[in-house]
Amino acid sequence: MQTSQSRAEPGLAFFVPFLLIDPGFLFCVKIYFHVLWLCQPVMRIKIANKLIVKND
Repeated sequence: MQTSQSRAEPGLAFFVPFLLIDPGFLFCVKIYFHVLWLCQPVMRIKIANKLIVKND
């Protein structure tokens, strides 16, 4: 079961050593994922707009 879990989230396991070395790294990762999360709807809107323009 543990092998399947580690395969499901390889990115998280990759970050663990960095967190142990530098706790400040966690802050950067949080900001990075927060920015990605904020950009997702914007990208969807841009893609949707392109599709609408192409359909017209």
